[in-house]
Amino acid sequence: MFFRFSIFVGLSSVVATIIYLTPIPQQIFLSCDRPCHHLDWPMICRVKLTLEVFQSLSKSCGDCPRNETACLADHCVSADGQRRGILTANRQMPGPTIQVCENDILVVDVINRLPGKAAAIHWRGQSQLETPYMDGSPLVTQCPIPSYTTFQYKFRASAAGTHLWHAHAGDDVSNGIFGALIVKQADIRDPHRALYDVDDSSHVILVSQWQHSGEITFTDGHAKPAILLVNGRGRQPNGPRVPLTKFTVLPGRRHRFRLANAGGAGSCPITVLVDAHPLLLIALDGQPVEPRQVASITLAKGERADFVLKANKRIASYWINVHTSKECGASSINGGAILNYKGSSTEDPLPAAEAVQQPEAEESNDRIAMTTNPADKCGNPESLCVMEVHSLRKMPSGLGKPKTDVTVRLPINYKLQTNDIVGNGVETRILNVNNATFTYPSSPLLSQGGDVSGETMCYSTPDEDDARVENNETASLSSRRCRRSDATASNVCECVHVRYIPLGATVEIILLDQGGLDDLVYHLHGYTFYVVGARKFGRSVSLQELKSMDDKGQLFSRNLDCTVAKDTVVVPKFGVVALRFKANNPGYWMLRDEHAAEWTRGLDVILQVGETSDMVPAPEDFPKCGSFVGPEYFLI
Repeated sequence: MFFRFSIFVGLSSVVATIIYLTPIPQQIFLSCDRPCHHLDWPMICRVKLTLEVFQSLSKSCGDCPRNETACLADHCVSADGQRRGILTANRQMPGPTIQVCENDILVVDVINRLPGKAAAIHWRGQSQLETPYMDGSPLVTQCPIPSYTTFQYKFRASAAGTHLWHAHAGDDVSNGIFGALIVKQADIRDPHRALYDVDDSSHVILVSQWQHSGEITFTDGHAKPAILLVNGRGRQPNGPRVPLTKFTVLPGRRHRFRLANAGGAGSCPITVLVDAHPLLLIALDGQPVEPRQVASITLAKGERADFVLKANKRIASYWINVHTSKECGASSINGGAILNYKGSSTEDPLPAAEAVQQPEAEESNDRIAMTTNPADKCGNPESLCVMEVHSLRKMPSGLGKPKTDVTVRLPINYKLQTNDIVGNGVETRILNVNNATFTYPSSPLLSQGGDVSGETMCYSTPDEDDARVENNETASLSSRRCRRSDATASNVCECVHVRYIPLGATVEIILLDQGGLDDLVYHLHGYTFYVVGARKFGRSVSLQELKSMDDKGQLFSRNLDCTVAKDTVVVPKFGVVALRFKANNPGYWMLRDEHAAEWTRGLDVILQVGETSDMVPAPEDFPKCGSFVGPEYFLI
């Protein structure tokens, strides 16, 4: 007995000694924005987003812009120094940047205080593999969040990289409801960790297009043109001198920057470049790529890029220039921010001519312009299109075969329909995908699919599509259910456009622009895909002609090795793009048209991956919504 007691006391003494000698951590992280370590347990990160109607240059700004310091006050949205009604999250524009570590659990309370306006928040870049009902697609994965109610999003931030959170409706994003979602990795898991020294939480660049209504003018009578804001700040030509966003770097260090085109009032791609500094591109849409040194980066709406900037120039301030692509719109829209070297004695950036005339600027002579358009300027020695960017990881072997299990061809076009309301023979352009104009169901398909009337749905399988192509592509309406009031002589079909894909199948989606629409941008919820091919035709091509060219190997040469992985893609005007992914995430996932001003303009498609029984069910107390028809009785 005494021997056992002695062993117990001895072991207790050893444990007590170890605990006593173990150093206490010198830093306690009260925030999820912390250094990430691969052995740490995931944290539960709580965030509150209060959506409100607000105003730029509100009372919170004091005497801004006369006093530049006042423009930096809490809840002051200085924008371009002019008043404008906006929508905000937490009275900020952009909304708060959410920074977490890979696999942290995010718990976000979205409080909707927008009067008479339902909302939903999408977490771009997150696959929602465990929680498809938290994707943020209204009437697809959840009910819209009604005014003056709270919806709690709860999901695992499993996809590392630079991402976005934003409202589902395009106009709500334009008015300010968006922000960055940064999911960092532990150093040991970051394939590009050796390429940079500093990953500062403040080095996030969100570009958005800002526009006033045409009636608002300056006091001197000049209309306010559209401009680009960087992190919610910009200046009108000859307008108030409001402070611009400033990014501080340490001389001699390599800094990682995270860039996103958050969208806004326009749909043009944006180009970013820094005077006298080359950019080392290391990631697109959160996915690592083989490093490429470029002079500028062009992104479409919703796309993201990570780059490394080496602060090895003269200690001064430099312009970060942003502008829309010259090919888009009548004139270029511009904006800017400031790159400030720590220790610089000058506030104003160096003029561009002086900045580039530095001995240290020799390495930036290689003026390669990078664009994410898959069929624009490819093969040009002065440009780098996204098809020429290589992923750091090879495509999974199942996707590298010449043929996939499922091929979905989606022609994008429009029909002209006479508007009887306007009269005088005025024709309205009705947009459609494979002759179906998208509309939303009355209840979420994921949580209340049984409540949705079959009369509003148009399902289609790949086999049926192939049969239609062989016969007559315009005959595809015959096997569809359309809203009876909308199935007119003009052959316009409005329905909930759903494409079924078997769970576990390898999939290729071919997006074809037949209508000559300005470069379309599509975002696929729930998945990352590989861009395997793209081409411009310069004319409208029928679905039958497309399939014939593809069967003969004349469409394009597919890159099935190390092509770039993304979740957002540009469809070239009168062009085609092919995407591949493995359907291993069951659920209802939107193939979302990014240029829709509101919820839709008819060009969206829902991919149903797997059967309903394969999908993760929503919690029992998940909010419900839908149509109501009263009992059959008469008032007497």
